Formats: sequence, structure tokens, C-alpha cells
Amino acid sequence: MKLYLIRHGETDWNKTRRLQGQVDIPLNDFGRKLARETAPALQTVPFEVVYTSPLLRAKETAELVIGDRKIPIVASHGTASWVDEEGSYKESDEAFSQ
Repeated sequence: MKLYLIRHGETDWNKTRRLQGQVDIPLNDFGRKLARETAPALQTVPFEVVYTSPLLRAKETAELVIGDRKIPIVASHGTASWVDEEGSYKESDEAFSQ
């Protein structure tokens, strides 16, 4: 089995070096461009399924990379957030209590 890891495209918060955590910040235009530019390099990879965070930026990146291929995209809440809604680190007890 091969596992491919792809980071989401750029968001406005990335540009300002602000932490996003589970705050649902969408891709910006450059982030969409980056995802579209990544797609050709992975066009021949025979993905059976794509797993993504349920956040918009991750789902949109996956959709743009996959393009019109009929590959299931499964959103999963498999991560804990260490960042609050303002883009600041949470205390570890607060991050793990969710």
C-alpha cells in the first residue's frame, strides 16, 4: 500500500502566518491555483479513496486534485485542534477535552 499526504492549499490565514486549527477557513485563489497545479502530478495515481478533514480548505483541495475522476472522498474528524477560533494555541488540557 502507498500512502500519499497532501497539505491543503493556501488560505488568507496562511498568508498572515496565523494558526488555523479547526477553524474553517476556506482556500484563497492562490490556494485553489496550487491545488490545480498539483493535480497533473497525481493524475496517474490509482487512488481507491481519498480521506480528508471535514474542513472546507481540505475538502476543496482534495476535490481540485482529484478533478473529474470518480474517487470517493471521505471526510474524517481524526484530529484534535490545538488552536482556538482566533488562531491562538489552546492550553493542552483544553485541546484534549474536545
